[in-house]
Amino acid sequence: MRPGDAAPRRTARAGAARTDAVLDRVRPLLSEGDVAVVAHGHLARVLTVRRLGLPPSASRLLGRPHPGTLSSLTTEDGRPVIAAWNVP
Repeated sequence: MRPGDAAPRRTARAGAARTDAVLDRVRPLLSEGDVAVVAHGHLARVLTVRRLGLPPSASRLLGRPHPGTLSSLTTEDGRPVIAAWNVP
C-alpha cells in the first residue's frame, strides 16, 4: 500500500470466518459455564448472528451496540437466542 491509498476492505466472508473461529473456541467452554467475549459493535453483531446460525448479512438486522453496553446470548430448548441486546 502506498500513502494515500484506501485501506483494503475486509470481506464479509473473511469476517464470518474470523467470528466462526472465535465461536469454535468458545463452544467447548460453554459446558463449563458462562463465557465473556468483548468486541466492537460490528464484530459483536456478526458474532451474534453467526451464533444464531444466520448469514453475516443478517447482522444489519441488529441495532449497533452503544459503547459500554452489554448483550447476552443464551439457549432456549437447546437453540441459541438473544437474551439481551444493547443494555446500558
